[in-house]
Amino acid sequence: MSRVLFFPHPPRHDYFVRLLTEFRDAGWQIGVVAPFESRRAFQAITKELSFFPTPNFAAPNEVDWDPDVRRKTIETIKQAERVSGLPVSRVILTGERDIGRRFSQQNYHWPRNALERYAGRSEENLESVIIRIFHFARTLQDEFAPDAVVSGLIAEPLKLATYMYGRVRGIPFAMNRLSKIHDNRFYWTTGLQMLNDDAAELCETYLVDRREASPQAKDLINAFRDTPKTVQYISENWRNLASSWRTAHTDFVSMTKARLAYTLKRRTGVTPKPPIAHLLHFYRSEYLRWRQRHLYLSLEAAELAKTQYVYLALHKEPELALNHLAPEFHDQLGFIRLLSRALPFGWKLLVREHRFNIGRRSGDYYRSVTSLPSVRLLSPLDSQFKYIKNAGLVVTDNGSTGWEALMLRRPVVVTTRSFYSSCGLTPCLAAPAALMDFVGNPTAQVDPNEDKEHDRKLANMIDAEWETTESIDTNSSGQIEALVRFLARETKKKSYA
Repeated sequence: MSRVLFFPHPPRHDYFVRLLTEFRDAGWQIGVVAPFESRRAFQAITKELSFFPTPNFAAPNEVDWDPDVRRKTIETIKQAERVSGLPVSRVILTGERDIGRRFSQQNYHWPRNALERYAGRSEENLESVIIRIFHFARTLQDEFAPDAVVSGLIAEPLKLATYMYGRVRGIPFAMNRLSKIHDNRFYWTTGLQMLNDDAAELCETYLVDRREASPQAKDLINAFRDTPKTVQYISENWRNLASSWRTAHTDFVSMTKARLAYTLKRRTGVTPKPPIAHLLHFYRSEYLRWRQRHLYLSLEAAELAKTQYVYLALHKEPELALNHLAPEFHDQLGFIRLLSRALPFGWKLLVREHRFNIGRRSGDYYRSVTSLPSVRLLSPLDSQFKYIKNAGLVVTDNGSTGWEALMLRRPVVVTTRSFYSSCGLTPCLAAPAALMDFVGNPTAQVDPNEDKEHDRKLANMIDAEWETTESIDTNSSGQIEALVRFLARETKKKSYA
């Protein structure tokens, strides 16, 4: 192996710069795919000829002008669908901020951009965008000929198209993901679900062998029950993404500069974010935050202890946990309706909004939620743990709420495979009818594991995650060797062609 194609992952920029530097020092050829304005961040690592600016997919290019290129690209799309087992509609859904906006425009407000306007104008325009995306993905891999593609995630249109075509060419797409169980640890995966498959396999082995849990795992469980806390990187994301008047206006200035440079220098490639649209979005959000503040309930633990309820924590939107990992449950309002129809007599459905959705929803959305029988809308600023501790059942698609509920010994049902599924404590009910049957009689369906057995399974999952992850310590080295070994094993284990 000697060539790697890299898609930046801004939340972990520093880590990936260290990794790419190690690749460079080992003599690898590095190709970076990113918007033009990101070039400076990587110019010390990769040669200029190996930087591939992301095109403006709303603008015509050779695939539109040359019938033979267009025909070949359409054949590529169909082949990629067959080999990967994914329909192109999944690529559209991962782009719900722009090309897939029609999937989600009724669920939340989002700043409009040129690509969203172009793709939403007609089915023909949307089809053209998809063809351009796949043409670029194919050109990248055919001409640069990487041994592997590397990124932090896959749930974006160009990345998913690259993954799909990579399956045709036999090129693995390696993703570096942070653990949701242990702070400051990561793993590599080539799986479409971006889960730690090694941990799942090892945990299942531990369960079969009835392995005794380590003292460290037991201590982690006890510490969480004593003082529950959200996993570190999720908490950091909350802090980093939280908007304020100052950050909104600082971002506005930065976006304006980028837009002017793009226009005055007549640059090509993806259009910078529209500054005015983002600033107006901030003020609309602030107004809605104030206008809708009375819609959320905040319930005390004593009242919760006397209530029979199912607990559902909503994801922020847009969110890869929905548009990539659980597309069947992408419509969270529809999921709430489904659960509402499945409630047994006397039970409530407590729905906790996500803090990042504050100010993004319309009043009609919330009225649709609160008008449903036995449904209560909870404040996103309340601690989730008091609601989890008193819940008769916690329902989630694949969210970390399920893990927190297991740690607090509450019954959990998931609708898709999650990072904690292999511990054997969460029935996975993807079929809506089965979910309604389950919620209709939760106490009869949940396996009442003894506390000791429950905790042993949890601890086995914790141990397996530790054994299959690595420290993200800034002073660590040898990452390239670990990645090469991983890719060699994955290429041998999985069929990429």
